Formats: sequence, structure tokens, C-alpha cells
Amino acid sequence: MRNVALLVTRMQGSHTGEYVSDLLDLTVQAWEAEGRVFAAVTDNGANFVKGARINSHVNDELHCICHTLQLALKDAVKSQPALQQLCLDAQELVVCIRRSALLSEELHDIQRVAIAAASVRDSPEEDADGDSLTRPLKLALNVKTRFNSLCILFSRLLDVKPHVQRLCLNNPAELADKALSMEQWQQVEELVAVLSPVKQLCDLLEASSSPSLSLLIPLVQNVLQILYDVQCSLKTLSCRAVCEAVRSTIQQRTQSSLQDRTVQVAMALDPRVRTKVLPNYDRAVSQHTLKATFQTFQTVFAELRGRSAVLQPVAAERKEEAQETVTDPPPAKRHRSVMDLQDDCVTIAPVSELESFAKEGGIRLEECPLRWWASRAATYPVLSQMARVYLAVPASSAPSERVFSTGTLVLSDRRRRLEETRVARLMFMKHNMRLYDTLTAKKKKG
Repeated sequence: MRNVALLVTRMQGSHTGEYVSDLLDLTVQAWEAEGRVFAAVTDNGANFVKGARINSHVNDELHCICHTLQLALKDAVKSQPALQQLCLDAQELVVCIRRSALLSEELHDIQRVAIAAASVRDSPEEDADGDSLTRPLKLALNVKTRFNSLCILFSRLLDVKPHVQRLCLNNPAELADKALSMEQWQQVEELVAVLSPVKQLCDLLEASSSPSLSLLIPLVQNVLQILYDVQCSLKTLSCRAVCEAVRSTIQQRTQSSLQDRTVQVAMALDPRVRTKVLPNYDRAVSQHTLKATFQTFQTVFAELRGRSAVLQPVAAERKEEAQETVTDPPPAKRHRSVMDLQDDCVTIAPVSELESFAKEGGIRLEECPLRWWASRAATYPVLSQMARVYLAVPASSAPSERVFSTGTLVLSDRRRRLEETRVARLMFMKHNMRLYDTLTAKKKKG
């Protein structure tokens, strides 16, 4: 799978839903993509949700699962004032160390000496997760606009916990009132156990190189089960409450996404997950949705692509072509012999694509489902078309978020006077040049 940036433009004035819808129309018209937009994935902002919902080109509107999970984590932490204060204290400690060149250098030296001493003893310095530290690490800040930033902040603190504690002892004047207590370090460790599964889920679903929407249901259900096991092992009451709040909030916020028809069909068409055993999931619902979509897909897909004729399976097209090309005259009628006995012909109904697909085995999660469908396009002409459409829908709007990150690099402090058209062209080339190089290489080989 590949993603491209079609249009980068400046939004002026109030960012209303109608304005967002107008920009979508502008993109569709610029690329002559009328009738080719299947779904739109947005964050949970009311204006973007409304813009995708009221747009006439969008067939289905989905919410970014990663943004939804971050809102769930934020709501859970806010429900516990003690942990909310812990987040503020940890952020203050990290900011104080990072802003001071002397403290940052001293922390770096403490880690370097510890790693060197551990290497002499042939026992590498180990972090909280049991992984050996091979180089000094820099503390991470909690950035509100970055996915899983709170988990990264706490995880990095745990990685260098003994070194930070030693730094605080060496600098009581600067860090005495900012050092974390033993109870807070215990809370940090337990919070990492709660936040890590959600971070791992986001990392998998925000990938743009492989289908991700079909993984939404199984991975969310799996994370909910993992969080339940983690909750049973926690010792701090506040962390237990946060874990329970994370589970309930995730269930509440993802309920509509898990029941979405596009999500159900995508999972049913993905050979990586459709054969897996999923907890608390009714597979019959997904199969029923796939069957209902299969019956109407040819007409819907034809309308979506702006075609007047309904798509026909490849086998039917070949049959019609064969009938049109037959020009030989019919054989001469012969007299029936007394030995001509008619067989009792039993009409066998052809096996449908769905029945054949139900007997197919699954593949590993590391394999590509799109390649699997490409190799079976002749066997499943309609289902393969469905797979190309439904598996291409991403579960997250992370690719568009990366465009914003590119914009901060292009519009640096010394390049604030760049014209809008030039900024758009620079960002377009930045995101699409790799695809252009790939297509050019294929064209030269061909």
C-alpha cells in the first residue's frame, strides 16, 4: 500500500464543517476523482467529522482510532487527581533537566559511566524492562499533540530511573523539590504497564504501508483483555482506577467504530485475521455483513466509479465473449438411433465465491493480504475487487498528521515568507517523490 498527499492548502477564516467539505470538493475536482471517493477518515474534531459527513463525494465517514484512544487515555487520567498531579510533576522534572545544559550533560555523564562500568563487569546496564542500555538516553517531553506522548515520557523516565535519582541527589538546590517520591515511581511503573498496550495498538494501526482497518476489531478486543489482566496485577488503587477507566472509555469510544459496516467487511476480507479466534466477538455478524455487502457491491462499486453498467464477474464476461465469437453454423441434424439413451442429468449449482472463500485458510499477520488477493483475482473476481476497496481504508488519520509535521519543517522560522503555492509544491514533492521514483523505475524496467 502507498499513500499520497493530493492537496496542501491554507485554511483561512473559520474552520467550519462546510469549509472542510468545500476543500474536499476542491481536491476531488482538481484530481478529477468524482465518484471515486469511498471513505474519509478524520479525527474526532466536530468540524472535520461534519465536513466528511455532509460531503456528497464521501461514501462512509470513519473516526481515527488512534485519536480516539488518546482521548480515552486523557479522560482516564483526568478521572484521578493524584495521577494527574503525577503527570505534572514528571513533566516539570523533565523540563527542568532538559532546559539546563549543565544538568543534561551531567545526566549524560552518569549514564555513560554506568554503562562503561557494566561493560567491564560483562553485565550490561539494564533498564526497567530488562533491556540493556547501550547508549545514554535523553528524557522525553509530554507533547499533547503527539500520540502516546505520556507513555513515552514515563517509559523513558523508568529507563534512566537510577541515573535520574542520582542526578537529583547530586543537585539538591535545583532538583530537591522536583524529585519524584518512591510512591510516585511505583505509580509511574504501573502506569507504563497500563499505557504500553495502548501505545503498541496505536503503533500498529497508524502504519500506512499495510492494511490496518481490518485489524481494528481484533486488536482492540485483544488490548481490552490485556488491560483486564494488567488491572488484576496492579497494587496502587489509583492506577487500578485508571486502568478500569481506560478499559471502559475505550469500549465506549470505540463502540461505534467496531460496529461500522466498513470495518466489519474489511475484517471479514482480511485473510490475516478472519480465521483467528477473537474474544467477545460474534463472527456470524461479520459474515452476515460480508454476505449482504457482496450482494450489492457490484452495483455500489459501479456507481462509486461513475459507471452506468453493473460489473460482472470475470467468468461471466468470458462466457459472454465466447458466445459472441461463435460464428460456426450449428451441426446438421442427425436421425436418432435406438441406442441413444438420455442420461438423467443432475444440475449442480455452481459454488459461489463466498462459499469457496469460507474454505480458504488464513495467513500470518506478517504477510500482505493484498498480494494474497492479487494472486486469487481470477478465482474471486468480485471479492478481490471488494478487498481492494475495503482493505485500502486506513484505521488512522496518521498519514495526514505527518503532513502537518512536514509543514513545520518547511515553514521554519527563517522561511515564514514563502508563498502558499511554493509551500504546497514543496510538501507535495516531499511526500510523493518516493512514489514517483518507484513508478519511474518500473516504467524503465518495462
